[in-house]
Amino acid sequence: ILDAATLEIKKKIAVGKEPETAVASPDGRWIAVSNETSDDIHLIEVASDTVVKQIAVPKNPRGMRFSADSRRLFVASEQAHVVSVIDMADMRVDKSAPTGGSRPVDITLTPDGSRLYVSHGQSGDVRVLDSATLAVLTVIPVGPRTWWTALSPDARFLYATVGPANELAVVDTRADHV
Repeated sequence: ILDAATLEIKKKIAVGKEPETAVASPDGRWIAVSNETSDDIHLIEVASDTVVKQIAVPKNPRGMRFSADSRRLFVASEQAHVVSVIDMADMRVDKSAPTGGSRPVDITLTPDGSRLYVSHGQSGDVRVLDSATLAVLTVIPVGPRTWWTALSPDARFLYATVGPANELAVVDTRADHV
């Protein structure tokens, strides 16, 4: 934990093996840390700066996103080829489902929370999933090693990094194509 003004380290919090991603819940209560090698998520309570729960997830968790209401945490597990949903009230995995793609890396949610954009490094695409059922709605070919994503503030475009091509793909979210 850093002091924002001075960048002085105030506290270190031990998490799992090979931490990959840290995300804050919209309500400000939680920091979730995915740990690639220990295959778990550590939930840090912001008020106390302590780990309050360690949740096992499928192999190699990477990117994560909270729902806007902070009630669900969506996790992409790269080597398991699945997306999991953590119920934050129970702090447990509610369900996991295969994406149909190879090596999911990151997840971005639409502002209304109805759809997930899941990037896939090996299959080189972004798959659009229904957030309630985790059913695949469409596949958007992007390019090899499509990893990290970001949604434009108006949700009109999804930006996706494409490693070997040294590119940033811009996906039209209305038409679901690059």
